[in-house]
Amino acid sequence: MPTKKKTKLHSLIQEADYSYYKYSDLCEALTESDYTSLAIGDYIRLKRTNYPNKVVLLRHDVDRLPSLALKFAALEHAFGIRATYYFRTHPASFNAPIIKEISNLGHEIGYHYETLSDTKGDKELAAELFAKNIQKLRNLVPIETAAMHGRPLSRWDNRLIWELKSLEEFDLIGEVYQSLDYKIIDYFSDTGRTWHPFRYNVRDLTNQESRIILETTDDLIAHIRTGRSGQLCILTHPERWPQHPAHWLIQSCADITVNLIKSILSK
Repeated sequence: MPTKKKTKLHSLIQEADYSYYKYSDLCEALTESDYTSLAIGDYIRLKRTNYPNKVVLLRHDVDRLPSLALKFAALEHAFGIRATYYFRTHPASFNAPIIKEISNLGHEIGYHYETLSDTKGDKELAAELFAKNIQKLRNLVPIETAAMHGRPLSRWDNRLIWELKSLEEFDLIGEVYQSLDYKIIDYFSDTGRTWHPFRYNVRDLTNQESRIILETTDDLIAHIRTGRSGQLCILTHPERWPQHPAHWLIQSCADITVNLIKSILSK
């Protein structure tokens, strides 16, 4: 659990949303509310009759700044939480020592793929690149599941690779948008720096029939403590949850800018 500092600047970040401290509060709420944490691969292998009464899937997309993902992983380990971390193979995300260390903390590592965007829509070339990239990760740790990287400013939906290939061809047991039934899982994502499911969401969409509308992490924590969701999947991007005040301000400004661009493009 993080130790809170007493300077005025740090006091502000400790109370701010989308900070490392606020994520610690979320982890505390999950453990105190008796949720069992499962990695995505663990969940997929279980049959529905074997699911715990209250289960949470903590999914982390490591788009950049893997050092912050490691801080998340250590924090979750302290809480006894097992999560899944999806790494890109781009330099902004891929860090071999950190990937190994997160795996050694007991978390699942998966592939955060974006090969259709990288190949500008060429599905055959995207499949070849997918195989090459996933092997790069498998040289470090086991990889059983994958998650699409949205790349909201790209015209290509990376999930379209599955129109050409199957998961089995890459020795995968699941993909988070293809293999999970969000009709029985309440899904919450921090995409766009909000838990609102649609406001700044371009591609992070599921088959969930009705969505619980939340705004802040405190709203999500309050919902967790009610226990009304038997099954939860919570997606975060660790770079969005820094511990240092200056980094928090920079990330906040970056999110606001990206959200503005998304709004302009959507019109």
